[in-house]
Amino acid sequence: MSKGRNRVEETEGILTDVYPKLFTLYNNSTASTISFSYAEVLTHEVELEVVG
Repeated sequence: MSKGRNRVEETEGILTDVYPKLFTLYNNSTASTISFSYAEVLTHEVELEVVG
């Protein structure tokens, strides 16, 4: 996930819910849920990678 000028945060999680305007991931390491909008994916603010 892009955090601004030359800053990137990498998060690993499980896709838990899908809604019309956003989706949520459960982060195992922090035991928290993070939400992302589809607009963030389309504008490359968030990049997704499917593993296994």
